[in-house]
Amino acid sequence: MGQAETSVDSLLRNCGVPMFLIEPELVKSRRGYSNSGWLTACEVLLESHPTFAEFVAGGCEVSLLVAVDFTASNGPHSDPSSLHHIQPDGRYSNPYQQTILAIGNVLQRYGTDHQYPLLG
Repeated sequence: MGQAETSVDSLLRNCGVPMFLIEPELVKSRRGYSNSGWLTACEVLLESHPTFAEFVAGGCEVSLLVAVDFTASNGPHSDPSSLHHIQPDGRYSNPYQQTILAIGNVLQRYGTDHQYPLLG
């Protein structure tokens, strides 16, 4: 098929201008080879995809709302294999606690009121 080399700046400045597709192997092996066709970028657009930090810097407010599934399918909280089990001596956290802490530790610095509603 061939290849073309360009830059974003060139694409923006030369929108609609064909770029020749060159196959390097054919350049070496075929006498008189000029190109394998052309590629034309009819419309060139630059899109911006802001990062999370840019959203926050731009005034986006972040809130944390936690909802925990207390259905019986997760097992009784007294069962050590349950997702809801809480170790009485606090030696370890259950999966819900681990997740809430991990996400909460990141989002707490972006919250404005530092209030975290918890639904269950």
